[in-house]
Amino acid sequence: MRNNPRVNKYLFTDIYISKEDQKKWYRKLLRDKKHFVFIAFDDVPVGYGQVKNIDYITHSCELGFCIAPEYQGKGYGTMLIKELIEYAVKELDVHRLYLEAFTDNEKAIKLYKKCGFKKEKILHERIFKDGSFKDVVVMSIIRGKTENRAD
Repeated sequence: MRNNPRVNKYLFTDIYISKEDQKKWYRKLLRDKKHFVFIAFDDVPVGYGQVKNIDYITHSCELGFCIAPEYQGKGYGTMLIKELIEYAVKELDVHRLYLEAFTDNEKAIKLYKKCGFKKEKILHERIFKDGSFKDVVVMSIIRGKTENRAD
């Protein structure tokens, strides 16, 4: 899925991932207590979500997700993000959840807002991709305070 050009254009890296590299990554994750990956299914895999950079001291973590292009726009992203939030809050006792996205990824930003994320800041020229530097927005949810924060 990450190798699909329609997906990869919104990822921060351009690395092609072979099946063997993917298997190695999964094996490594089995030992990692600060990074969990969940596969989203609806009879078939439709995407994946990640809870990563888990900091058990500050009670924070980063979220990420990807939905296969043929399943986008059907509600899977909303459902997956909400499930990741619930897992992070209930199972990991996370207080602050954050994510980063390219500022021109309007569909994702709209989805994140719909799920309760609020814009914190812009990281100017954060990622070099496709021959130029791109701005990144940092968004977060702070448990119990999402409705009181400015956009």
